[in-house]
Amino acid sequence: MRETILIVDDDPSIVNALVFALSREGYRVHSTTSARRATELVNEVKPDLIISDITMPDMNGYEFFNHLQNDETTKMIPFIFVSAKGEITDRIQGFKTGVDDYLCKPFEIRELLARIERLLGRVDMYKDLSRFDSLTGALTRRTFEETLEKEIQKSRLSGRPFSLAMADLDNFKQVNDTFGHPVGDFVLSSFVDFLTKNLREDDALARYGGEEFFIIMPEVTKQKAIEILERIRRTLDEITFYYEKEDRHVHITSSFGLSGFPEDGANAEVLVKKADEALYLAKSMGRNTVVPYTDQLLLSKPHLRVG
Repeated sequence: MRETILIVDDDPSIVNALVFALSREGYRVHSTTSARRATELVNEVKPDLIISDITMPDMNGYEFFNHLQNDETTKMIPFIFVSAKGEITDRIQGFKTGVDDYLCKPFEIRELLARIERLLGRVDMYKDLSRFDSLTGALTRRTFEETLEKEIQKSRLSGRPFSLAMADLDNFKQVNDTFGHPVGDFVLSSFVDFLTKNLREDDALARYGGEEFFIIMPEVTKQKAIEILERIRRTLDEITFYYEKEDRHVHITSSFGLSGFPEDGANAEVLVKKADEALYLAKSMGRNTVVPYTDQLLLSKPHLRVG
């Protein structure tokens, strides 16, 4: 089944025709002849798109749309007015409210379907863009947090382990200070490309902030993750990134901290904290190394505890 669409129109014949046409295209369709009832349905069915008439008795389309705009959970739902108010002034007024599209009655169902597809496609594109860091192409911090929660739930159900690695580029400030921020940005994006090529397809790579990254490694024990990260660390230490614009080769290393589910924690906050603590230890031990979290290691270096 495709996306969920809510139809709001006080004309039952219009509603029935739209329900039939959209259902035939595979959309999940909900409908009502009351805008007031639609304000309740929005929270119940969580539509991906709303098609609404303007002239309705209990609450008009403008009032309905404004109601949605005043709620953070509904203000971003794509919205199309379908109305018999077809004068240019009506259409201008409709667009000024902030709706995404406006179609005059009577209309061709094929045109409405095309507009729906275009609008939903644009929404999907923006959703995808918001999931990825604009500089490096890694997942954003918010998407990482959502992905980590899902992996925890999946591992709880399956009983299988996973590993969480935190990576930090060593002495990255020196790269920016010596070569400038354009080279620094190039190194960050090149590092992500390098990791992506050396990780498994199922692993999730996210930029946490600055030069810090997280790697979620599903169904990988901590011992196996150490072997994988150690191979990656050695390979990175043996190569340089070539910045063609300035004919410059840049060498960089990375430190890795590692925590494992379930032995190091059963929730995201604890796993992130322990991977961060292990990374802090890796930095203190000379950088360019992989350090797994262990209670014993932290106890032997209590002055290195963080946060």
